[in-house]
Amino acid sequence: MVEELVIRQDENGAIPWRGERWSLADPEIWTALTASIFSVDETGAPVSGEI
Repeated sequence: MVEELVIRQDENGAIPWRGERWSLADPEIWTALTASIFSVDETGAPVSGEI
């Protein structure tokens, strides 16, 4: 899991960087709907929210 930090130029921003001011912006969030886990061979095991 990774949460990225996204900044945007803002003349009143709290972050000084490279001679300009910046503010935090909302990151784009991607959600995986399916996945496969490969542990021993190439068959894979499907992952779902259902048990």
